[in-house]
Amino acid sequence: MSDIETTFQTLVNYVEGELGDIARNYFFGIHSENTQKYDGSVVTEVDAIIEKKLKLFIKDNFPDDAIYGEEEGFVSGTSKFVWVIDPIDGTDNFVRKIPFFAITVARLGEDNEGTFSIIYNPASRQIFSAFENIQLCENGVERVGVTQSVAGRNFVTVTGTNSSAPWIKMARQNLQKALYREFGKSGHYHSSLLEHAYVATGKLEGLLQIEMNAWDSAAGVYLVLAGGGVVSVFSGDRWVKHDGPVKDLYGADFSIKPSLFVSYEDIHERALALIGDPKEWTERELK
Repeated sequence: MSDIETTFQTLVNYVEGELGDIARNYFFGIHSENTQKYDGSVVTEVDAIIEKKLKLFIKDNFPDDAIYGEEEGFVSGTSKFVWVIDPIDGTDNFVRKIPFFAITVARLGEDNEGTFSIIYNPASRQIFSAFENIQLCENGVERVGVTQSVAGRNFVTVTGTNSSAPWIKMARQNLQKALYREFGKSGHYHSSLLEHAYVATGKLEGLLQIEMNAWDSAAGVYLVLAGGGVVSVFSGDRWVKHDGPVKDLYGADFSIKPSLFVSYEDIHERALALIGDPKEWTERELK
């Protein structure tokens, strides 16, 4: 095992252990010290604690890497690597005591060497991870990867946005209806990174995200690609398949919020033919 893989395994254990305990103690306790950010979203004391601890781990082990976290933004580095952190993805679920949220962290580079991703639900103790874009694992067991679910009808989800653009709310609602009609099931679990992990491991067939920040998508996109899934980004006026480095989706300073569709291969083109330009769904009336 290489030094970088050993450090990756140490981080997996750290996320499952100490950081998971912090999240579980809050989730199963009676704490209520939450605040609202400028955009109306909720942030808890646990978000700040876990992000700080992850950043200390990174600085101790990879001091030259850049870091992009939900709570403190982009911190530049001198290496080719960027860490993307969301200390609690699915905060609304977390504060409402709904056990569908995740601690997420990914190290992204210009190629697969030295990269990895971890998505962990402390409530269910499900952990999804991939190292150097291979070895997609769920709870330490290697998975075959992205395939059609064995649960019957296809389930394609439409998740939220980090954009304040007024058109998006109506477009999302209309797309949700259209995907439901086409595939049989559609919904949103309000933890986009766990939804990515579910696509990567065959629990969901597809996921559409409209203008999402890296902290709500990058770690999940990495897992989908590691599992052999397909990722497309809406660029200009069309969908383009993306098979390059995950960090290229977000720009040099991670200021780009791409619209993404991830799925297993068999439904990818069919879904994109339906979706088209997401913005056009603002004008459509579905009854």
